[in-house]
Amino acid sequence: MKNPTLHTATNRLRWRLVRGKLMKRPLVVLATFLFVACLRANVEPLSANTYPPIHESEVLVFFSFEELQADSMRYERIALIFTMGQAESSVTSTSNQQQHISKARKEAAKLGANGIVLQSSDDSATEATVMAVRWWVEH
Repeated sequence: MKNPTLHTATNRLRWRLVRGKLMKRPLVVLATFLFVACLRANVEPLSANTYPPIHESEVLVFFSFEELQADSMRYERIALIFTMGQAESSVTSTSNQQQHISKARKEAAKLGANGIVLQSSDDSATEATVMAVRWWVEH
């Protein structure tokens, strides 16, 4: 017959080892997910003016400043927005770039910018630089 005290102590030790491993694995997986699948944005203000936040759907995307200068549009440069990281569940670099633009639109909306101008993007689409602008049409 087995010693019940030894058997119980062994089970407790096993449980602690298993529990320790199981507790560590989710943290590693979570940390990896947050590092890899999370886009981060750094905002560098360029203007002393402040504007109320708007909804991100109101932020238009421009691919050059020439688009802004057409039709008598005027603009103020509000901030530079740098997005970094691998986008979530990205299969192609195009969808990855779209997620970077979406993140930049959210950040621009918080600043009250109603437009962003794509400045640069790397080939792997893991980072982008965007200019947040407040534009209007002169009459």
